[in-house]
Amino acid sequence: MIWLDWLMALVVIAVYPMAIGPIISIGNRQRKASGDLQKHMEGVTALLAETLNGARMIKAYQREDAETTRIRHAFDGLYGRLVGLLTGRAKIDPILEVVGGIAVGGVVALASWRVANGDMQVGDVIAFITTLILLVQPVRAIGTLNAVTQEGLAACERILNLLDKPREINDPPGAVALTVKKGRVDYDRIRFAYDTDGADVLNEISFTAEAGKTVALVGPSGAGKTTVINLLPRFYDAISGQITIDGQPINTIQIESLRKAVSLVSQESVLFDDTVAANIGFGRKGASREAIVLAARDAAADRFIQALPDGYDTNVGAMGNRLSGGQRQRIAIARAMLKDAPILLLDEATAALDADSEQQVQSALKKLQMGRTTLVVAHRLATVRNADLILVLEDGRITEQGTHNVLLAKGGLYTRLCQLQFFTGYKET
Repeated sequence: MIWLDWLMALVVIAVYPMAIGPIISIGNRQRKASGDLQKHMEGVTALLAETLNGARMIKAYQREDAETTRIRHAFDGLYGRLVGLLTGRAKIDPILEVVGGIAVGGVVALASWRVANGDMQVGDVIAFITTLILLVQPVRAIGTLNAVTQEGLAACERILNLLDKPREINDPPGAVALTVKKGRVDYDRIRFAYDTDGADVLNEISFTAEAGKTVALVGPSGAGKTTVINLLPRFYDAISGQITIDGQPINTIQIESLRKAVSLVSQESVLFDDTVAANIGFGRKGASREAIVLAARDAAADRFIQALPDGYDTNVGAMGNRLSGGQRQRIAIARAMLKDAPILLLDEATAALDADSEQQVQSALKKLQMGRTTLVVAHRLATVRNADLILVLEDGRITEQGTHNVLLAKGGLYTRLCQLQFFTGYKET
């Protein structure tokens, strides 16, 4: 256009910047709207997962209408934000059409005047206007690109914020691999809180789990029993105090070697949407089918696995929803047996089992605990009365410790808990 007629090209160059301000403003609004949409989408996804997982409870309490209303409001909000985002993007083309029309109109008026004065030929005017029309689509694309770029930047910002968030648990400089010789575990004046400004969950917790012995943690809900378990594999770090394995502080050793030495069976048996064999084999990379089957037999799981449609190749479904609670728990126990770690953590490991299955699994766990240091969290005290040491936690502190008979003789909290569970007459022989 400059080559054809520099004066009319200046008119075009002067007109198009009129659209820069509105386009930049729209782009900024698009970035904010895109961020709001993604945040709302996060909430909708979480709500859907919560509702689907709680479907049985919703039906049992006849809350289908209430949950449907919640979902409807969430999707209405999602729809409104999406329409707002698309509306903002749609405003760009009309703005550029108007600006382009002004530019074309100005060029036509100026060209008519110049042709009338003999300064331009009609063919030059046609060539210039054709070139200007060819410019409209690329300029419109640039405006749309700005809006889409701002939306993408909002997504990138959320992703980068997550990637830039530092890991809370890291290997310290110069960390060495853990060497487990015996498996003695020491907790020395451990203090812990989930929030830096919150109340202490654990306060001055000190005890020793001798190598190859079983230490049971009992007490009311919220006393901090599971937290004690979670500190050993460094799912969290204590605020103060020190935990050692065979004299080696766990905060000075490599996390990978630490967790390799620990097997965990929690009260929530987590299974993956895969086969039974794969879920058991999760405990040890590259485990053979023979080792998987042996672990299942030790966990009293082989019989029911063989009865499944495809045996060990049966898919357990999302979160193991095709199996009963007791079956899921026994697979989780088999996974821990397969790992064969020197330190064993049991967090209500038999909570989901019936009496017959519990007896089988307790026998298997007794065999598994032989020669291993074991920390057991239990509410059913009958399952831990033969522990080498029982710690009674209350409000984040150890208020009593000793064997079953010693604690019964004290007549404290442990005795009251036993009375509630109707086996105070039991004595070790």
